[in-house]
Amino acid sequence: MPPHPRLRCFVALNLPGPVCAEALRVQDQLRQLNVIQGRFTALENIHLTLKFLGEITHDQVTDVAMRLQTIAMPSFAVKLGRAGQFSPRIIWLQLIGSDTLQQQVDKALTPLFPPEVRFMGHITIARVKKTRQPRVLAEALQALTPSPNASYATSFCLAQSTLNPEGPKYEPLHHFPLAIPPTQPDIPPATQSDPLPPIPHPDTPPSDAPPP
Repeated sequence: MPPHPRLRCFVALNLPGPVCAEALRVQDQLRQLNVIQGRFTALENIHLTLKFLGEITHDQVTDVAMRLQTIAMPSFAVKLGRAGQFSPRIIWLQLIGSDTLQQQVDKALTPLFPPEVRFMGHITIARVKKTRQPRVLAEALQALTPSPNASYATSFCLAQSTLNPEGPKYEPLHHFPLAIPPTQPDIPPATQSDPLPPIPHPDTPPSDAPPP
């Protein structure tokens, strides 16, 4: 009898509509600059990874979902920050405001998975296949101007990632609501001096994956 297949899973923040819309607007800014050849993230795939779990069994999916249900915290305000690049493939926008939830996810899953050593909330907006002018691309990313307006995140989810030649496909498995938001957002400002940790991106295919 063949073993049960494993699912490639991650915990994600369900992004507010205005944040997704602003990410698409910034994508258009980048597209019009015509400095890369690659794939821009589709609206249905825009997300923030709170914790990448890797390939886990169906029983582990159930265990993870039960542990994530224990997280109790209010909805919170998030907003986009600066643009950057995990060289050479991933172009991202910083998302400010998700750190506390990420820490709660780590705490809930500590018996199963080690906590994140370094975390920087970010949304992948493009994957680069080729750029003729890396310096021009770097300057273009610095010039991108996401809106600083904040919106409330009201839920997060456990999701499955399926790698395909045309790009990854994400499917929510379990949703977890957050409580009613407070009346006023408390958002730390984004600055150009914020650190850029050299962390691997969970959407990077393994070495034996089929080429895109």
